[in-house]
Amino acid sequence: MLAAVSADLQAAPLFDSNDALSVTIEAPMRELLRRRHSNPEFDAELTYTDAAGIVHQIDFRLTTRGRSRLESCSFPPLRLIFDPNTTKGTIFEDQRRLKMVTQCKRGGRGANWVLQEFGIYRAYNVITDYSYRVRPLEVTFRDTKSVKWQRFQGTFLIESTGEAARRLERDSIEPPEIEPEQFSVLETTHQLLFQYLIGNTDFFGQARPVGREVLLQRSCIGRAGSGR
Repeated sequence: MLAAVSADLQAAPLFDSNDALSVTIEAPMRELLRRRHSNPEFDAELTYTDAAGIVHQIDFRLTTRGRSRLESCSFPPLRLIFDPNTTKGTIFEDQRRLKMVTQCKRGGRGANWVLQEFGIYRAYNVITDYSYRVRPLEVTFRDTKSVKWQRFQGTFLIESTGEAARRLERDSIEPPEIEPEQFSVLETTHQLLFQYLIGNTDFFGQARPVGREVLLQRSCIGRAGSGR
């Protein structure tokens, strides 16, 4: 989630629609899953057909990501790394690094978890523009080393922090710690109430030795030098 003040939206085409995009991803999937704890990076190919019926094939790099899900999921979350030269003229143009939320466990329960998490992102989009856009995908995963191995999943992509910052006319910043007074009061209120609403326990304030509270954020955006 993001903290700042409001601005006009200029969303990337990939996140302009909430319609599920059907894609095929081909990579050494079995090896990727087997070595997932070391975050291996492999050459991969993504194929999709656009609204005009044109088939696009995009070369990219595929790796695993996450912490707890790497340990608990049979199919971990993924990161797609694009070369700008391979995405020109496609719906992925200007995208660099995208997080993909996958189906952690096989079966209906795992599929429901993905839908629930997607719904949480979309709900926060309704509350504030300072939130990550998401795009649902219907993905057919194929293993380049085995013609028999194939998996189909409903997944979704998460807008990058850099893209969100550009959309909101801000800069992506990653300071080691952020003082509470640096946050927008309105957006901080949105965040804290929403965390309570969804029962998220992975969000907290941490006291420093002097006793002052410091909110720790993994991703923040703001205006350089403005303190907000």
